[in-house]
Amino acid sequence: MLNLVKMAAPSPYAVLVRLTPPEIRRRFYVAIVLIGMVGVLEVFSLSALLTFFTVGLNGGGGAQVKVVTAWMEETGVPPTSALLVLALALFVVKAVVIFIVGRYSYFTSTAVKRHFQERLFDRFLHSPFQAHADKRSADWVRSVTVDCNALEGRFFMPMLVLLGEIIPALCVCGVLLLVNATAFFAAIGIFGVVGVSVFMATHQKLVRLGQAQQTADGHIVQSVQQAFAGLRDLTIYNLQGWAQLRFESFTSASSRAVIQALSISLLPRFVFEVAIYISLGVVFMANAMQGTPLTQVAGEFAVFGAAAMRLLPSFSKIVSHLQSLKHARPAVVAVTDTLLAPVEQRRQSESLSKIKFSDMTLAQIGFSYDHSLVLKSLDVEVMKGDTLGIVGASGSGKSTLISLILGLLTPTQGRVMLNDTPLAGREAEWWACIGYVPQEPFLMDASAIDNVMLGNVCHTAADLIRARALIDQMDLPEAMKESQESIGEGGIRLSGGQRQRLAIARALYRKPQVLILDEATSAMDVQTQANVLAVVAESMKGRTMLMITHRSETLSFCNKILSLPEGRLVHASSRHA
Repeated sequence: MLNLVKMAAPSPYAVLVRLTPPEIRRRFYVAIVLIGMVGVLEVFSLSALLTFFTVGLNGGGGAQVKVVTAWMEETGVPPTSALLVLALALFVVKAVVIFIVGRYSYFTSTAVKRHFQERLFDRFLHSPFQAHADKRSADWVRSVTVDCNALEGRFFMPMLVLLGEIIPALCVCGVLLLVNATAFFAAIGIFGVVGVSVFMATHQKLVRLGQAQQTADGHIVQSVQQAFAGLRDLTIYNLQGWAQLRFESFTSASSRAVIQALSISLLPRFVFEVAIYISLGVVFMANAMQGTPLTQVAGEFAVFGAAAMRLLPSFSKIVSHLQSLKHARPAVVAVTDTLLAPVEQRRQSESLSKIKFSDMTLAQIGFSYDHSLVLKSLDVEVMKGDTLGIVGASGSGKSTLISLILGLLTPTQGRVMLNDTPLAGREAEWWACIGYVPQEPFLMDASAIDNVMLGNVCHTAADLIRARALIDQMDLPEAMKESQESIGEGGIRLSGGQRQRLAIARALYRKPQVLILDEATSAMDVQTQANVLAVVAESMKGRTMLMITHRSETLSFCNKILSLPEGRLVHASSRHA
């Protein structure tokens, strides 16, 4: 039964085509029509060539050709010259049409790549937070970049090229069949056996090479990400050489897979070139055995030679692009599996119903990572106006608790209630009234002002004034209020404390009802932390704050203190309330 299900499973290529939007599929249909026009032009150009050789060499030809040549002689036009000009004109027109079709095909294949890149990035952004723990960031980067490039270069473009070669090749074969059926079947038999043999001998190898390249490319992306994040450590511990050797091992593996795949793709041309000589030899021997004078078949022989030269690249491309489809299979599977994965997507609505925070209750909350218990039977209540400090040793579950409160993780036990209603299903409304600052904040490679007003593309003059005021209140350099100079990727041009203060300014800019600080002042000195928290307390007066901290002086801002992992909740009087 399992084998039957496996046999009935759709091909990943078919799934990929089904995931392609209708407007792009229609472009492919138009491309097929245009490619058919190229095939018709191939027939006309070869027919004109055949007529030229027939008339020019022995004055032969059918009744229709004789009528045309007689008319040319009456008008004083040399038949041979006229036919040559006609043949050349047809070849020029065909070349122009091929250029137009090629350009249209490139536009179509890049459009489909862009579509899948956007779909994958959208899936990445809107997938549940918990799902990201099961997939490396390097896998997402590889899928959006390397795998989508493979879809374009090894699947969609080869599909168009296959159509572009198969349709004209069939038209050329039709002409050859009319010229000499015996020679045609002999030649096409040789080409068919050669093509099938080459494909069957290489397709499994190409799948394995595609998988090897995909794995190596994923490691390349991951190595660059890790090296950038740990550049200070690598420098201090003098590990640049080790990192370089590790990176080179992955690039070597990727290069080997690419070289072997490209080498295999060269085989069809060499093999088919030999097949052409054999085919022309068969045509020549067949006529010689029939005692046909060479002058009578020179035109046919010339047409067969021209057709063979035309079919050589076509047959080579057909086989090599069939090989390319096999090489692309791992990338196709990776993209389709990601897009079809049964994950619930949470989307931030453009217009959310406004909620007013009054309280949040965590009742008998428990959470486990891979059957490893992190939190157990925890009861917490946060009321409007509370400032809750969360303390505990490293690994006690503080950040996990914050993720549960944020609705990024789903508890394995108990429930989270927002305003006496379950939080599940209302996460987007909840996030709309939250400001959140982690220990390592997310900062764009943009100016400080742009980072404070992140996402507010239609800001007003008042918004800009408020953002500058917050930068000033966070005691950040005066130049940041006006300068459009980038702070670098991840805020690398700033100190750790400056990055955290900029992130706090961004959270306050959103005017949150609830502010959550997850070790958000850990990189600041004691005095700077006190100044920043005083500004935060003043800005959040009458509203709610939750703070994870290791510093006892920070707790003076809290009226409730939760100690983990035991879940002990202490009520204290805050001097800053």
